[in-house]
Amino acid sequence: MLEYSIDIPPIFTASVFVHPNAGLLLQDYSERSRILTGIALPSYLEKLAKKYPPVITSHQVELLSGFLESHHQSAVINILEKYEVLWEDLIKGVRCPSCNQYAMKRNRMRWECPHVEHVVKKHIYAHYMN
Repeated sequence: MLEYSIDIPPIFTASVFVHPNAGLLLQDYSERSRILTGIALPSYLEKLAKKYPPVITSHQVELLSGFLESHHQSAVINILEKYEVLWEDLIKGVRCPSCNQYAMKRNRMRWECPHVEHVVKKHIYAHYMN
């Protein structure tokens, strides 16, 4: 950015949950102001815009955009190696809510368990299992 005489703007991080039924139960989390629902996002951005006026011009935005596009490199990360996890240690598959086996198969917009013939016609959420 120094190459284009652009001051580095402030950088903010936030997590946004966009599912309309997302319920966030954050009581004692010190950074809970940065955890948002999709409905709260526009208000959050408006507050930031009022508090921090633009520090770069639209021309500088165009220059920066072109620079980022031309210098983009995809990250190649071996996530298992990074966190020292063995492939064999992973639990693979989708767990059947009826028999708890990781055997669910996707078939025509629904999930079916071949063991107990349980059928789920909605999205299956992944859960961390001990």
